[in-house]
Amino acid sequence: GCFTEATGMRALSSDVLADFEGMTIEKCAEFCSGYTLYGLEYTGECYCGNSLNAGSVSAPEDECNLPCTGDASQTCGGSNRLNVYECGA
Repeated sequence: GCFTEATGMRALSSDVLADFEGMTIEKCAEFCSGYTLYGLEYTGECYCGNSLNAGSVSAPEDECNLPCTGDASQTCGGSNRLNVYECGA
């Protein structure tokens, strides 16, 4: 689903991969394979974590509306909004 950033920190703060030329949902999933959750934000930022940090709450799906840099048919979050997925789901 679509989520906001956490209070004063990232929603997912364990690991990060930035790729503003070739980010896809699959690339982020592979990078975060050792974690429970992964999230994509602002077209090319990938975040990993085992839980959402405090203050990160569900947001309307239409606020996650930016295309992924590596596949414009996929959605990679929005401004301060993440598309969050479960690893292996």
